[in-house]
Amino acid sequence: MARQEEHHENVGAYVLGALPDLEAIAFERHVMGCEDCRDELERLRPPAAALARAVPQAPAPASLKTSLMDTVRAESPGRKRSWRLPSFDLPRLHPATVSLSAAFLLAVGVLAGYGGFELTSDEGGSARTIAGTVDRSRTPDATATLVIPEGKGDPTLRVHGMPALPEGFLYQVWYDHGDRNTPAGTFTVAADGRGAAALPDGLEGVKRVMVTRERAPGARTPSLPGPLIMVKT
Repeated sequence: MARQEEHHENVGAYVLGALPDLEAIAFERHVMGCEDCRDELERLRPPAAALARAVPQAPAPASLKTSLMDTVRAESPGRKRSWRLPSFDLPRLHPATVSLSAAFLLAVGVLAGYGGFELTSDEGGSARTIAGTVDRSRTPDATATLVIPEGKGDPTLRVHGMPALPEGFLYQVWYDHGDRNTPAGTFTVAADGRGAAALPDGLEGVKRVMVTRERAPGARTPSLPGPLIMVKT
């Protein structure tokens, strides 16, 4: 199977939080530059969340996810089929057409009956994860992910592969409210390009989260040539 097709087949497993760490990181890197996979990711999230809310919640056996995903990978036909999910009697939910294999549809439905749709954060809680867009001309190896906890906890922006900055510079996070940009904190990265910034003010009214390179201790407005990272909320 070509690498592109393999990543596309992994969309459903990523939504379920079932990919091993290394595969998840590889998928996140791939999705930065693949519009098809990003579209598929956004199509799968709403019906998966709807299925989770439409059934009673119950603890899942510890071995369920492993055994189920083994079956999914073994039985997946390697070719997409179109499925129409039924509507659910939930507020602001509508029928959604998604494109995914029959095996992945089964996985979403079964896991929904055992605790629902989850992307697990490092702290073990349920979270929504949004992949960001990166300026490849300036940060060719970077990826960015915005993690939004479903319950308590602050949203967190996580980056990988960001270039180390010279002394006197830092990365600054901004909130794009549509009519104005407001600073939301600063961060630096480790030697391997990893870094994180907590966003304690929340994301209400925020259209995008952006990252720029600025001189320490930070700027009042984003400097040119513009954001290195943008994440639509």
